[in-house]
Amino acid sequence: MPAKKRPPTKKILIVPSDNPSAVSRRTKNQLYAQVGIKEQKVFLGKDALDKLRFLLRFQYSHEDDVDDRDPLVLGDVLSYCINTCYNLKFVKAERTSDAPKAMTAAKTPQGQRLYRYYQMAKANDASELSKTFNACDKRGKPYFPHTNDVAAHFDWGDDFSEMPDAEESGEGDDEDKDEWLAHEIQKLRDAKAVRKCIKKWNEEAFPTKDEQPVSVVEVGVTPKLKKPKENNISSELADDDFPDF
Repeated sequence: MPAKKRPPTKKILIVPSDNPSAVSRRTKNQLYAQVGIKEQKVFLGKDALDKLRFLLRFQYSHEDDVDDRDPLVLGDVLSYCINTCYNLKFVKAERTSDAPKAMTAAKTPQGQRLYRYYQMAKANDASELSKTFNACDKRGKPYFPHTNDVAAHFDWGDDFSEMPDAEESGEGDDEDKDEWLAHEIQKLRDAKAVRKCIKKWNEEAFPTKDEQPVSVVEVGVTPKLKKPKENNISSELADDDFPDF
């Protein structure tokens, strides 16, 4: 007996939700995809999460939980961890010629955001990215804030002016209303200049024991200095041999 033919399977079209929240999320994900930002779902254990919370508090000076943080900022901190590992000597020894080029691990919020913008600018031609870089949500808030260093037209000779923490600024700030220009996005692609700037900010935030820290407001984190060693003066010296202070 010939086998009975199964009726053709009806394709069910799933209509995207028109819920404002769902529409907003789809729009944001589409914009992120256009600049190469991809969402990756991972499972992290308690120990790793606790350390991630510590890094967030240490670098951003906030007590927010991981679940309450902007996913972009979480990605910035994880990018710092990835670059730190990638730059280790034993990892470097295993890298092949076609491996991704090394980038200085950014220890500061502004450096981490600069690295994010650098990656975004590499996703496509600068002129093609202008519209995406300047996209705003329904309240008019930019997805990718245009910061003060951009307003200064990326003076690479000055290694950027200070970049404020755009994620922490309030809605409606004047600095957020500026637009990205194509030549500014193009300059973001300069790996050498970005690397140099990140290194400079790292050194300002975490100077050596012989250097004075810059303002906490300027670097976004509280720099920690090692206590300088005190010079011990031998008690065997005669009273008139002790130096004057």
